[in-house]
Amino acid sequence: MESTYVDVPLNKVQRFIELHKKVTDLYQGEDRTVQGHWVYRHWYGSGAAILIYDEYNSAQDAIDDNFNAAYKKNEGLSADAKKEMDTIFTEW
Repeated sequence: MESTYVDVPLNKVQRFIELHKKVTDLYQGEDRTVQGHWVYRHWYGSGAAILIYDEYNSAQDAIDDNFNAAYKKNEGLSADAKKEMDTIFTEW
């Protein structure tokens, strides 16, 4: 399992989740070994955050997960689709 903490103000959580879903969908493909994905609102000592979990069947699957291959498949998108993807990613 891989864990990532992201600071997101409470009033922007809904938009973050919408964008995160779009970004996650853009980066799926045959070269990905991730088996599950969780987004969780987490509270810790200094405040609130978003906790993102990626689940893998094994440690080797986590090592072999090829995010870059999924990213590169998006290089073949039309100019308009790339622009939309860049806008989503930048806001995310």
